[in-house]
Amino acid sequence: RELVLSRAELDGEVKQLPGAFFQEPAKQSPRPGTLIETLQASSVELEYLRDQAGTPYSQARVAGGAGVITSQSACPFQAYARYRLGAGYEAHSEPGLDAADRGTLVHAILDDLWLELHDSNNLRKLNPAQKDEVIRNSIEPAVRRFAGRGGLGHGYADSLSGWLFNLIDQWLDLELLRNQEFEVIAREHAVELELGGLVLSLRIDRVDRLEDQSLVLLDYKTGEPEAVTGWIGTPPDYRSKYPQLGLYALAVKQSPDPVLQGDLEGLLVASLRLGAGRLAGFSLNTSLIDPNLRLPQSPPRLEKVRGLDETFQEWDALCERWRKSFTEQAAAFRAGRAEVS
Repeated sequence: RELVLSRAELDGEVKQLPGAFFQEPAKQSPRPGTLIETLQASSVELEYLRDQAGTPYSQARVAGGAGVITSQSACPFQAYARYRLGAGYEAHSEPGLDAADRGTLVHAILDDLWLELHDSNNLRKLNPAQKDEVIRNSIEPAVRRFAGRGGLGHGYADSLSGWLFNLIDQWLDLELLRNQEFEVIAREHAVELELGGLVLSLRIDRVDRLEDQSLVLLDYKTGEPEAVTGWIGTPPDYRSKYPQLGLYALAVKQSPDPVLQGDLEGLLVASLRLGAGRLAGFSLNTSLIDPNLRLPQSPPRLEKVRGLDETFQEWDALCERWRKSFTEQAAAFRAGRAEVS
């Protein structure tokens, strides 16, 4: 059998082209599997563009405080995504309070406690029963607030209160080892710092005034503190991994706030961990804990910090290094720098 097909060659005097049915199918090569393979197989010349910058930041103020400089220093894209685009981490659910909530709870308890005690002299006057009462009076309302917000059961709340009592009790014993009497003059104190046209809003956990009228800044942590060399940075660029206390120090040095007037004597991370609490950081002129006690948790003087570059063992030089480094990071943030590192 045969199938005979015909077509018109002319429509009047206009020549007609054959339809697709009358054409021999073209042989097709296998299709590349990816877009880049398709482009590479074509005759198109590819141009590679490294896109590492977003739009410049035109405002003077930015929300996020020390976190802006921390993120910009660690990974500029992280800072751009978090503080410019509003990206965040997916919440991780776990039974009870997570680490961030526990840290917030400890901050609240210590804030209430020093509001009542006010200074080390009042702490030293307490007998054991009075000390226990002050601790419980600070813990109970804070736990109730968190329990009501998070729907925590009574059993969990009781267990949490017991853990907190031991943690705060041990911490106050460490505070009593301080070498000078001190007054807690500010808690959760708001300050501002201008860096290259960018204004950061900061909040210092605690400011102590010593007997000689000098100041000690404390940052509460419920985990292992960053090494002091991590605050200052390491060669070649000395980029700080933990700029928080350096930013606080610069803010206090330039602040007109009458509460914060005085020479800085120490920068400390108050690391509250059950059975392993310690004061990390450094002092400038005196020992903050009696050196005769030879405690491993005693913060050294700046020039005795292990692994610290000799260039920064002098306070003014260290502050200048911080200002230069933080200003560079602020300028990079304002410029929209967003490379992945």
